[in-house]
Amino acid sequence: MSDTPNSQLSTLNSQLVPPGYKQTEVGVIPEDWSVFQLGALAEMSSGTTPARKLHERYHRNGSIAWVKTMDLTNADIPDTSDVKRLEETLDSSSDLFLEPGDVLVQRSNTSDLVGTTAIFEGPGGTYAYPDLMMRLRFKALVSAQWFWRYANSSNGRRYFVSVAAGSTGSMPKISGDKLRNMPLPLPPLPEQRAIAEALSDV
Repeated sequence: MSDTPNSQLSTLNSQLVPPGYKQTEVGVIPEDWSVFQLGALAEMSSGTTPARKLHERYHRNGSIAWVKTMDLTNADIPDTSDVKRLEETLDSSSDLFLEPGDVLVQRSNTSDLVGTTAIFEGPGGTYAYPDLMMRLRFKALVSAQWFWRYANSSNGRRYFVSVAAGSTGSMPKISGDKLRNMPLPLPPLPEQRAIAEALSDV
């Protein structure tokens, strides 16, 4: 396909259907792309956070490093310059430990930050994540970089804001079901990787 990565993604906002493209629930996409619900493409799991009365267990010499909410404003996590640690024991096989390539989605924050997404690039089995984040482990046909690009695009941001709910004065929150139902346009895997790599150079 001769289209550039930027022009391919921009067609998602087009109301016209040029030759070689098709109309879908996420907009106009190339004919050889598909649209899947996110829950069909990834194993998804929420984290955990100690009760507020136990927050004194957070300290810098604990055994378990904890990903912080603010870490997700970076493309890659963790921020090793300011690590919060928890004095708690988790079994080495605990599902709360992150592995390289895991994707974290922020389920609750202000309207401009809810749904912020980042890729974990730290060492496996050393970092855990809080309950207001959802961890995604993608199946073989999906590039984590591709999802990260889409989730932080105008289309991805629009979806997160539209499904986030909260009472007046509270921070909006995305439910697990809403995240699982997120529609994701999916090119063939080699094209996902090529587009993500090309956009990383922009």
